[in-house]
Amino acid sequence: AGLGISAMADKILSILFSSRAVEVQVATEPLRILGLSAVFLCVSSTAFAMLQAVGRQDLPLKITVAGAVIKLAGNILLIPLPSLELSGAAISTAVSYGVMGICAVVCLYRLTGVKYSPLGAVIIPLIGSVLAVAGAKFCEVYIVKSLSKCLNMGISVTFAVIIYIIVIVLLDKVTKNKILAKIFSK
Repeated sequence: AGLGISAMADKILSILFSSRAVEVQVATEPLRILGLSAVFLCVSSTAFAMLQAVGRQDLPLKITVAGAVIKLAGNILLIPLPSLELSGAAISTAVSYGVMGICAVVCLYRLTGVKYSPLGAVIIPLIGSVLAVAGAKFCEVYIVKSLSKCLNMGISVTFAVIIYIIVIVLLDKVTKNKILAKIFSK
């Protein structure tokens, strides 16, 4: 969803604020950055729940405080820059969420002793997300461009969700089949 928000930021804003073209233009870049930061927010909130489940309720609080300090420092440094302004706030948010997500995942793996699998944890969802965004953009530009903006967006997002589900199911099935083949091979 975060990558989709980033890819379609201008369309989303123009649907929500159709009579405010200047505001849409100013807010598009920060929304693109915030869309990417949503990916890290999802990772950190999921990892926080798992950290609490393994009895380390203190770690999400400590990581969140560190993230807040990073965000505050980023805001103080980046917002005053004339070339960034609103985008500076979005960048500091993305950096703070990124640090929080990475710290939470590292703590989780260290505490549980689970081995990190980049294929299942990052690569398969990333492939699914990229293909879903590409499908949505293709749908938006080539398939439903003659419809209203709102209907166009709805159909494009639905198309993206279908692509994502298909890709995840197919790629996850491939990895499960490989694992089963290794387990049961002679």
